[in-house]
Amino acid sequence: MRRKPPGWPDYMEAKPTATGLRYYWNAPTWARKREYPITSEALGTDYAAAKARCDGFLNPAFDSWRTGGATDELAKPRILIGTFDWAIAAYKADKKYTKRPPRTRSSYDRALNDVAGYRLKDGRRFGSLNVKSINAAAVDRLYEKLRIKNGVCRDRSALLSMTVCKLAWDVAQRVHPTVVPSANPFKGVEIEYEPKQNRAVKLAELRPRMRMARRRWARPR
Repeated sequence: MRRKPPGWPDYMEAKPTATGLRYYWNAPTWARKREYPITSEALGTDYAAAKARCDGFLNPAFDSWRTGGATDELAKPRILIGTFDWAIAAYKADKKYTKRPPRTRSSYDRALNDVAGYRLKDGRRFGSLNVKSINAAAVDRLYEKLRIKNGVCRDRSALLSMTVCKLAWDVAQRVHPTVVPSANPFKGVEIEYEPKQNRAVKLAELRPRMRMARRRWARPR
């Protein structure tokens, strides 16, 4: 691209493809050598959306890191329209979430945070991804990562995360059908979880309890 329009974001590049330009944000080489966590990010083909992502998060976050925390953008990134974080926020504003009891909402929050806060190899949070870039294959890989943490199997926790994210996606899609794809990538995940079966109680174990119950009821009222 020979001539860049006014306001072109720092570190954003455009590469021609058969279908048009695609935009990318790339950290400078010196920052990569110093292990800046976000080395690059694909921004899609929409210039306005790519510019908004760079101006609203990527460059402020980079400046915060570069200046040693002069701003708080890295710690508290903005929720941009169209991201998975934004879809979660749409779900939490809906009655399908707000009508849940506090204990359930707290459990759902942990499940959603496990997904949104998951760090990809390039340093991005899963929650920062645009919903249109999230497909079934990406969710399958994420599920496998969530199942094991520090060598501990967390099948039940991973199952809850997939279930709540599936619900959140459906709610966000209904509220914002032009932004959130109708194909829910959290549906159809191959779950590897078998609930523990209740063990049958043996008669020998029941007899002491039955004797205690008879003595209790035999006491004067």
